[in-house]
Amino acid sequence: MRTQEFLELVMPSAGMFTLAVRTPRRDGPGHYMKHSCYAEMEDFVAAAKRADATGTDVYYTVNTMKGRYYDEKEDRWRHRGKDNTAFCRSLFDDFDVGEKSVAYDTKPEALAAVVKLAQAIKVTPTVVDSGGGYHSYITMDEDFSREEWEELSAMKRDISVHLGLKFDRNVDIDVSRILRPVGLHNYKEEEPRPVKLLKQGKKYPIGVVRAKLQKFIKENSVAPAPTRPDYGSKEANPFAGALGDHAPSDAYVVAEHCAAIREFKESSGNIPEPHWHSAIGVVKFCENGEEIIHDWSKGYEGYSEDETQRKIDNWQTGPTSCVSMDRHIGCMATCPVANKCSFPIHLGATSFAPSVETAKTVEPEEEDGEGEVKPRGGNHVIAGQLIPYWPDKGYKWNGVMLSKAHQDEDGVITWKPFCKSFVYPINRIKDGEGVWVIHWRAQEDNGDWREFFMPMHELASTDLMAKTFASHEVFLARTRTARNDMAEFTETLIKTLQEWRQETKTYKHLGWAENYSKFLIGTTAITLKGEETILCDSTLPGDAAVDFGQSGTLEEWVSNINTLYNRPKAEPFQFALCHSMGSILVELFGSSNWHGLPLAFTGAGGTGKTTAMKIACGFYGNPSNMYRQTGEDGSTLMAVVRRIALMGAVPMLLDEFSGRSPEELTRTGYALANGRDKERLKSNGEFATMGNEWYKNSFVTSNDGIIEAISKLPQGHKVEATQLRFFEVQLPKGFRHAVFPDISQVFIEHHVDHVYGTACRPFIRFVMKNQQWVRRQIVAARSKFNPKSDEDNKERFYRDAIVTALVAGKIAEKLGLISFDVNAMKNWAVKHVESMRESRRENNTDTSEHLAEFISTLPGRLIVTRKLGDARTKTVEHPIEQLRAPAVGRICTEDKKAYITSRCLAEFCKDAGVAPGTLKEEMDRVGLMVRTTGKEPSIRFSLGAGTTTPSSQTRCYELSYQKLFGGTALTLVKTEDGIETKVENN
Repeated sequence: MRTQEFLELVMPSAGMFTLAVRTPRRDGPGHYMKHSCYAEMEDFVAAAKRADATGTDVYYTVNTMKGRYYDEKEDRWRHRGKDNTAFCRSLFDDFDVGEKSVAYDTKPEALAAVVKLAQAIKVTPTVVDSGGGYHSYITMDEDFSREEWEELSAMKRDISVHLGLKFDRNVDIDVSRILRPVGLHNYKEEEPRPVKLLKQGKKYPIGVVRAKLQKFIKENSVAPAPTRPDYGSKEANPFAGALGDHAPSDAYVVAEHCAAIREFKESSGNIPEPHWHSAIGVVKFCENGEEIIHDWSKGYEGYSEDETQRKIDNWQTGPTSCVSMDRHIGCMATCPVANKCSFPIHLGATSFAPSVETAKTVEPEEEDGEGEVKPRGGNHVIAGQLIPYWPDKGYKWNGVMLSKAHQDEDGVITWKPFCKSFVYPINRIKDGEGVWVIHWRAQEDNGDWREFFMPMHELASTDLMAKTFASHEVFLARTRTARNDMAEFTETLIKTLQEWRQETKTYKHLGWAENYSKFLIGTTAITLKGEETILCDSTLPGDAAVDFGQSGTLEEWVSNINTLYNRPKAEPFQFALCHSMGSILVELFGSSNWHGLPLAFTGAGGTGKTTAMKIACGFYGNPSNMYRQTGEDGSTLMAVVRRIALMGAVPMLLDEFSGRSPEELTRTGYALANGRDKERLKSNGEFATMGNEWYKNSFVTSNDGIIEAISKLPQGHKVEATQLRFFEVQLPKGFRHAVFPDISQVFIEHHVDHVYGTACRPFIRFVMKNQQWVRRQIVAARSKFNPKSDEDNKERFYRDAIVTALVAGKIAEKLGLISFDVNAMKNWAVKHVESMRESRRENNTDTSEHLAEFISTLPGRLIVTRKLGDARTKTVEHPIEQLRAPAVGRICTEDKKAYITSRCLAEFCKDAGVAPGTLKEEMDRVGLMVRTTGKEPSIRFSLGAGTTTPSSQTRCYELSYQKLFGGTALTLVKTEDGIETKVENN
């Protein structure tokens, strides 16, 4: 059974999957447990396998946790804990083998104990060979609560004690216990031992397991396990802890009842060394003991984290009881239970164990004469690198050349060098296109290490492989077999990597990742407690898959922003900064209608619009990484939209967005506001879109007015919809000198080029830590902007843009990042939306204007006669007006009839970008369209019937003659040549 299959069997499906890796200290001997949480099982398993491949012990919490949490009592971050347990799925036991105080002499005896318990309660458990003993899991068919787990585990312990089984009592009732997962290795012994599945068990309803346990207890008169002397209730036992009947010891409770431990805690470790050394022997075996020791020891003037950890790791257990320790510290007389518990840690638990097992110690790894860690079993240390997947035979590094063993027909082995550098693959990576890439590490002659990447397919061409190596200063030997040997060496290690490791996770876009626990800016992942370097997918542009950097100090950034923007009339630039900071909040809205909005600064040059937007983008890092020239000679629109998608929540600046075609304006506006590019196909019929949505705020600058430019497009009713997807601020000429007369160009350039990337760190971490609070602020702010009219409803994008900037500004104000008046900025934005509304009205053509424009196209294209006539008319009438274009209508002055073809109306609507139905609705509204009751307005009619003008039948609309010639549209004017149709001037 694979690791993931096993974990999915015994672990809950909900909650955070928590990993614990035994990690060596950076300096000196000793180890500590490094915890990490994962929301996805795939990521959890991949991390476990990566750690196992390095030759270290890996554990997992059988029950899921709620995620990393801040323990205010201890003022530290934690992962595991009873109260942090999210869900449970299995009951478990650990049956040890060896020299431990409670263990079986042989593995068959331990396995017999597993079988004995299973047969007693009539269940089929999942059994795992841990490499030392056996783990047994009784698994349910659904997730259940911690309280139910504790109830069932207590009954199971009663039965185990009744049966006389030897089991690890630190495991079976520890709800946050860590065990070894199947598929990895146990590295405690010199030879690594695989953790294997011995038997896959069944899944049971929780009620069935409870009934089986209760039935055995009842039928066999099982008494509660003597987990403590009979001291009665908690009132009778003042030394009981506060973590439940079966909880591990709590160091804080120990300190309440032991003067020696209390002195250690209250003095912050500033006590004599013998006293401190004895005290840590108690606290070490409490829950999260090592972390507490460090915390309680920081008051000592000579405290060092590394030295303290070495002493913790090397602390040896012995016959140290509470009494013997008291003789060191001198509190024997003050300890009322000195003769009632074999270790003082029992003062921190509500259960006093009848016999205490010898505490486990973590032995430091053996070192060789040169101080380099010796390999365990199949692990290899070569050139200072631990490479557990190095081939046991066939290849070697002699400090000068990589060589391969060649065996001739006589069995004689000759070592032939094939590479002058020590280089080896460290990972396999699957990029966004599904292509495998090799991640290499190579040592330079000066001892430094370099990493690079090579497409896997280059192994098929040794020539390409050699060229790629040479481009990274890795040179193959000048021998006939060197290239083939190098390819075989690579393939050998890659095959082993397939067994030992999962491919490294790459990130395809920046911004939020892993359930808002990381924010990616280039190759840096900002987390709640620090930063990580990540590997970006090859689909990200090369200049985006870099470190966006930090420059200057946070204090300098805050001071500069205060100098620049804390002044009257600077609201547009204040809004730009808050718009940028709010980009990371867009996704937190949780709205399918809100994906962010482009803020457009337009107007004449020299107003400071580009500089202000660079300062806004500089909140995240070097502005050049978020800046793109988008004029006619700059980036193509397809490239710009794709980059926007890949940049995630990190804002983009599209500078000089002038001179773009009508289609580009529309497409860009919709893409930026809707968070998705329009669907397109490649030439082979495959989809060419990004395939994912994005949430971000962006920036646009242009010398031309965006709203005015869009109003000139032949898009009809789509014009306003497109305009509403740009928050345009037209900066008046001289704006910069009028508002910022005291700001020099040198000051601005220094800030843009040298002060960036520092302020986003505390802002992002605040949002991570207080997600629910931020979401509540967003909801509250949005509720104050509920639409009160149709215009308000149309301007929903503007409303959400203001809310985003407002909440971002409030957070920045709370963190001390800005000092300008955020509410004044909001009021400016609200008024500006009203001015944009008036601008649209002035620039946009409404439907009535389109109708007037259509009527103005009719003169010279109408057949004008006195009578209507038809094919039966004996007298053929000559048209009164001479046609100047193909006829599109008929006017009869005496019969008062007027007709136009449906085709001419459709062609006009197509050219003007108006929906034909919309224009016909307007014609109906003004009474221009003649409709027969219950019928469509169109009829089949021959325009030239009864005239000398040839025609055939076509579909026509009848118009109201009175409306058309009633002084509001057309008029007939007598001329020397007859009668002429003209458009009425008034």
